[in-house]
Amino acid sequence: MNILSLNSDFNKYFSQINFKFSLPQRKHLSTFAEGLLSSDGKKTLSDICKNTMFPKDRSTFNKFLIYSSWDEKELNKIRKTDSLNKMKEAMDDEIPCFFSIDDTILSKNSSSKKIEGLSFNYSHVSGKSEWSHCLVALHGHSNGLSLPLDFKPYLSKEYFDQQKDRVFKNKLELALDTLEDVELQREKESYVLVDSWYTSEKFINGSQKLGFQVIGGIKSNRIFYPDGIKNKLNEFSNKIDKETLDVVTVKDVEHHFYRYEGAIKGIENIVILILWQKKHGELIKPFYLVCTNTALTTKEIIGYYGYRWEIEVSFRYKKQRLGLNDYEMRSFKGIERFWSLVYLIYNFLEIERYKSNVKENLGAILDKIKIKNKADFIGFIYDKFSEGKSKQELLLNLGIPA
Repeated sequence: MNILSLNSDFNKYFSQINFKFSLPQRKHLSTFAEGLLSSDGKKTLSDICKNTMFPKDRSTFNKFLIYSSWDEKELNKIRKTDSLNKMKEAMDDEIPCFFSIDDTILSKNSSSKKIEGLSFNYSHVSGKSEWSHCLVALHGHSNGLSLPLDFKPYLSKEYFDQQKDRVFKNKLELALDTLEDVELQREKESYVLVDSWYTSEKFINGSQKLGFQVIGGIKSNRIFYPDGIKNKLNEFSNKIDKETLDVVTVKDVEHHFYRYEGAIKGIENIVILILWQKKHGELIKPFYLVCTNTALTTKEIIGYYGYRWEIEVSFRYKKQRLGLNDYEMRSFKGIERFWSLVYLIYNFLEIERYKSNVKENLGAILDKIKIKNKADFIGFIYDKFSEGKSKQELLLNLGIPA
């Protein structure tokens, strides 16, 4: 019985991605989505169970996530293919496609030692190593449609040494893996957007071999050769006469810049931008961008790189609104499946947002769904009373003991 329109809308989305679930598995998935989207605060399995229309025992979802027969990797693959097809449908002739890659950590406290796959990973937010899982993720943007495409768990080599069916890969290798089956870049100018951790020679060359241009941050100690002279970026930027800098404004922000076109180690021709923003009348500490497409203007490079922020927004929503970090299972298989369902539900929400043709953020769409679900529930009760149902009959319809 689908009282909530959410169940109907989500089931339509899931049906069209064509992943084979049995009828009981479909019901578990629909109920999981309902409970997840209805929960406020934390989204543990217990919280999700409590917030379904017909509350379930936690063991129901435990079995679904850990023991039920379905392939989470195949689900991710099919979801990714569907998302890329939707990006293709949304493409505009004048606007490139953008693919952001970044990693995020999902921190746990020291009492979580029995959860599989945990290790210490460096957090850019806290500035220290944290006991956590780490995901390397790919996010796509096409003409206003912004979808998570893929994620790969980055696990310690010690963990992989204990597994028979897994091969250790570092973050750069995992990042390139997420790009392997994209193919959209064969039809449309496409850019991979990354922070300075990923702009190594190996990653840039690997992305270009797959048909992507790269725009990314670059570390301040990187070597380059202005006027044929070997220099570190940070040392060179300190010597620049700021009065000689060119200026460009992007989205109302004034950027003073020095532009270099030439070689860096392992790459023959590339653009490097040394950029200063002005705050309170002063130029603040510079930051550095690299771009493989030398035909782009400085304004285009800065503007395109701004799309990288969307993967950060995506991480925030998945953690704060969809509980990506709230799992408490010990089984890594169950955890991967939990992540897979969070990604699936996020994609559903983004597609609903895009279809609405309204410039709202994902949080507003989620809030609307919650309000609509309450209205649906009240409408259901009203209709049953209008049909002359007694209180006992209504409770029976809802599966609630009288």
